[in-house]
Amino acid sequence: MGNDVFALVIGINDYFAKDDFVALQGAVNDSRAFVKFLLDPVEQHGLGASPENIVQLENEKATRQGILSAFETHFLNNEKIPDHGDATMILFFAGHGARMSVQGTAIEVLCPVDERTVDVAGSTVYAIPDYVLGWLLAELERKKGPNITVILDSCHSGGMNRREDDLGLVRAASSPSEEVPATLDAHFWPNGRAATKNYRLWAPTSSSHILLAACRQEEQAREGWSTDGLMHGRFTAKLLSRLRGLPLHHTTYEELIAYLPRLPDQTPHCGGQRRHSLVFDGFFSFPGSESWSFRRVSIEGTQFENYPSWVINAGTVEGVVPGTEFSVRLPDSKSTVFCTLVARTVQINHTIVIPDITSRADQTWKNIVPGSRAVISNWKNSSIISHVFVSSTFQYTNHLFPSNLQRHQAGMLFVQAATENGADISLSNEDNELVIQWHTQKKLGKVRPETRLKLEAKQIENLPLIIDGLVRFCYFLERENEAWLMTGVSLEMHRVDGLPPISKPDSKFGINGNLVENGVVQLVSQDDAYYGFTVRNESGHDLFPYMFFFDPVRYTIDLWYEPPDGRVLSPLRAGSTLTVGMGTEDGIEFFLEPDETTSSGFVKLFFATSSLELGWIAQAQSPLDPSFVDRNRSDTDEVIDDKTQGAQQWGALDVLVTMIQA
Repeated sequence: MGNDVFALVIGINDYFAKDDFVALQGAVNDSRAFVKFLLDPVEQHGLGASPENIVQLENEKATRQGILSAFETHFLNNEKIPDHGDATMILFFAGHGARMSVQGTAIEVLCPVDERTVDVAGSTVYAIPDYVLGWLLAELERKKGPNITVILDSCHSGGMNRREDDLGLVRAASSPSEEVPATLDAHFWPNGRAATKNYRLWAPTSSSHILLAACRQEEQAREGWSTDGLMHGRFTAKLLSRLRGLPLHHTTYEELIAYLPRLPDQTPHCGGQRRHSLVFDGFFSFPGSESWSFRRVSIEGTQFENYPSWVINAGTVEGVVPGTEFSVRLPDSKSTVFCTLVARTVQINHTIVIPDITSRADQTWKNIVPGSRAVISNWKNSSIISHVFVSSTFQYTNHLFPSNLQRHQAGMLFVQAATENGADISLSNEDNELVIQWHTQKKLGKVRPETRLKLEAKQIENLPLIIDGLVRFCYFLERENEAWLMTGVSLEMHRVDGLPPISKPDSKFGINGNLVENGVVQLVSQDDAYYGFTVRNESGHDLFPYMFFFDPVRYTIDLWYEPPDGRVLSPLRAGSTLTVGMGTEDGIEFFLEPDETTSSGFVKLFFATSSLELGWIAQAQSPLDPSFVDRNRSDTDEVIDDKTQGAQQWGALDVLVTMIQA
């Protein structure tokens, strides 16, 4: 990795505004310890980075201007970092954090050493809002590549617990930061606004970076004595210990955070779309079927208490049922299966699995070690499987349904139909094209009953993966929970008025600003038109919402929102609302391709009374793309008390958005 690692490391103990920032004792120690980890050779469990690739800012050097300038010169404009490459870029910050209010919305900020002072020009020095840093990270991803990691050992809750107690000194300002003038960082937004994406640093759907934070947004990051006899941030000390002790080439970001020891009143946070990728690598760990990590648990008080048991964070929403079979792979293997686990207790967001009890002589489960992964080998769920009919003249039957069953990847969501009557999908050849006809997909059938594709040689070989990708798209688009009819949850869509951080619904469009009528939105193509959404919860339940966009032309699924704060706090309380694409977030733009006169897509909202892990549903690459490969799935090892799951439920709704040429 060595020469491909670039880092900006910031540590601040002593702030200029001493009345607002208590002096820290461990932030500079954190920055130095992290630099040592970067520089130590791999043989000493470091990254072996080159010293010239590391920029370190301590105390008085970590001014607002110094931090922003270093980011631009060391990352954005650094000729040593190849454009559009895979270099590892790391931003580490240890110091105070705070919040500021923008039009009633709380914004997280990082506190430079000179915040709340006056510079040589007589101007007030402000904090660095997370959306500004987020914009810089998005620019870095666009220019240099997506292998970006942000590590924050700071917090933003502040105010109340300013004293040091038995849990350690808090890394948060004593009061909120002053609101940053809208014009201060305006030069970062060309043409007066940013591109159409969410630049909030904490955005769980961020594609530009992985965020590893010392605590959740409502918690406090603290310092404490470490094994080296020095004061450190408790998060940094534990993180470095795991970074040096784990096989990073087999460890994902989510697993890294899950492996950290529990900290009192402090829950480390992992965010970003690529949190399932390998640490400091940026690539997925297991190309192929969705794979889950899992943890040994005890299930006392059930009929299976005498069997070894594990928990996997997939459940009824994903289509798992009692009897679903999981094949287990060792950490270093991408294909070798050595045992089978069977789903016995399935809840909304997790499944308890045990060895196959039909074969007591099979003891291969004893070889399961930490880091082993499970993939679904047999769904045992007829409702999830699509039946595909191919005629006798279809040219690619042997590729799609090979006689060598090992070539047909386990866990796929389709089987061959004997007749066209009752089939979900029909495949045929016409004019050197593959013709795909959808029969039972009600939502997709409204906008795209047929798909045509000219197959390249590689696509013919990967035809099972392509069809599986299309079927997965349809399955989650059509997915509903008929057993639980939730009322009081609605999804509104708005034309956005104004610019971040104070954009809001434009009441001139739609009914009181809401464009949705009977689950449908009709738009006319227009330049510089941006849109946002409001999720309204009048159900009487605290909910966890997940918003996706389904593109029926490319069969892609984009994740637009998921809860940022782990498994505990609901972001959508009963009687409240949640917005996407408004306020501090930039709006969402819909547009037509040059050869299109109309286009449609589905905005789908899943919601549940408990936290789910649905980010893996996203399918960023089109199955129609010649380079398409199936997605992977990794998951955290957190265990949820099975006794609390019975009353938890989920539901879904969607809005069809259609745009026509002006």
